[in-house]
Amino acid sequence: MKSLHTFRTLVPVQGDSTSNTTSTVLSPFTPGNGMVEIATLTTLVGSSTAGILMFGTRGSAGLPWAAMSAFGALSIVRTCISGASPAWLRETLGIRDGMGDSILGLALNLEKDTRGASKLRRGSLEASQDKIEVVSTHEDVYQFSRTILNILDTLPTSSASSPPRIYTCVPSKFTPFQYQSVLFIQPYKLLLGTLSSVKLVELYVIWRLDSLISALVFGLPWAYFFLASLVLHVTSLFQKGGETSLGPMDYLVGRIPLAQREGRERAILLGAHETSQTSVMWRTVWALGAMVEVVSIVLSYTQLNQIGNYTVYVWAMFQLLWLGTRIIFHHFTCNWNECPNRPIMQRRWEDLDAPLKLRILELVVSLAKYQSYVHPRGDYSYRWDLFSSQQLRSLCGLSHRQLTTEHPLNLTEMLGKKIIVDVIAVIGDTLLSSTSWIKGSTYTGMDFYDCCLVSIRIGTETHSIPSVRVLSGKAASAALSHLKDTEIGEQVNFTPKGASNYGWGINWYFWIPCQDGCWIEMISENESMKFLGLREGMVLHERSLDAKLRSGELSISLRGVNEVKETLEISQNASKILLDFLP
Repeated sequence: MKSLHTFRTLVPVQGDSTSNTTSTVLSPFTPGNGMVEIATLTTLVGSSTAGILMFGTRGSAGLPWAAMSAFGALSIVRTCISGASPAWLRETLGIRDGMGDSILGLALNLEKDTRGASKLRRGSLEASQDKIEVVSTHEDVYQFSRTILNILDTLPTSSASSPPRIYTCVPSKFTPFQYQSVLFIQPYKLLLGTLSSVKLVELYVIWRLDSLISALVFGLPWAYFFLASLVLHVTSLFQKGGETSLGPMDYLVGRIPLAQREGRERAILLGAHETSQTSVMWRTVWALGAMVEVVSIVLSYTQLNQIGNYTVYVWAMFQLLWLGTRIIFHHFTCNWNECPNRPIMQRRWEDLDAPLKLRILELVVSLAKYQSYVHPRGDYSYRWDLFSSQQLRSLCGLSHRQLTTEHPLNLTEMLGKKIIVDVIAVIGDTLLSSTSWIKGSTYTGMDFYDCCLVSIRIGTETHSIPSVRVLSGKAASAALSHLKDTEIGEQVNFTPKGASNYGWGINWYFWIPCQDGCWIEMISENESMKFLGLREGMVLHERSLDAKLRSGELSISLRGVNEVKETLEISQNASKILLDFLP
């Protein structure tokens, strides 16, 4: 500790020849009472060894050894809080370190965009250029755990223009119980964990020298983590496994595409098993362990002020002894992989069954979700987009897996008039971009920037129509209209793709193609930007739309109807890729 603390001690004051009373005074430093201050401070001294063992690098057997000595208690508290906390909270609390990332990884939940997660995504965007991880909860990864990284580093990737390389973990022929028992790992770990019971010698000595309460207080952290290690050990014996089971974790690895960056090589790994330290059991042990350690530090300080100096000396000597044994244990034992690596087998897309194809679809949907979080338009612009594999399959089923190139009704007589459009769902540029990248398309994120697939209901039928949509902030240009230079004349404002949103009243503008050169122009709600449900649209002829775009009043990149048609062609191609991709 860098700061100095002044402690009050209780010393006896002579009252008369037959009785002693105690009063609180600030005593001078002497070798006797100074041991209390020293012993208390040493419990707060950091210890990297204690933190490493507490992270489970030596399996569950290392937990009681980490808590053997009071030296390093603060490191144990830090490690436990780090292990029990989600990634964004570790970053916010400033307790994230390299060891924790290598054991737990650094992943953010795509379903919960907290402020801490958003800050970490934006600040670590460069670190996320090469990898993304998706599991059942949908996560994007900025650092893989060491166990998974060892697997992914061996996977060859495919180029952006070729089909992706797909790998599946080969299920083990043994259950985890049989696998580890054959290798004598579990009995060996149980023996090493049990050897930490030599701590009972210290507790017995403290009990004989002072009291049972002192022994219980000083032995509380070790007792908790000893019992926790036994529970974790027994739990690991009955993990699910077998010849036909795949792990729950799927990975999409490569240089992922973003709106302003081209995607490159990629590979897919299905059926990996998570490391034991990421399980609910381990996180529960860490969460309770942090509280136990904090309580133990407070109680130990209180108890050290009440016991005799000789007992303090004995206690300190035992802590030094356990510190040495902890270092020896860490040095002579090796890292244990609680989740053994399994063989990897390459598969072709055509040979995959429907459940595996659905898992790949989950990866693609999660990649699209991740793109929306780091999109120049902001994730709030995509809150109403479709990001569900189940809804996507259901929607395509309603449209019989067919695309409708234009609105099926002839709306020529409705030119210049309003029409009600029942919008069921919108598949945005992020999902179209992700699917096309997986299938080896040469389009970039900027090509898909204004693309979308709109599903509308007409009567009892559902039609999926490739369309064009742009995000317009014309309210900003309108607010500045009085500042225009009359000598220069009218200034046309065309905002390039990739520019951040600005101004007020930002809205989505949809243009749905119709017959005979007509378009339906639909605008989202002003504040919520919602475009689902019954929406009011305007039927425009392409000449009217062209004039509107050339005026620059929408402050978008499209300068005429011809560019809208070019974007529409890309939407149609991307939508076909999406339908063909669905299992």
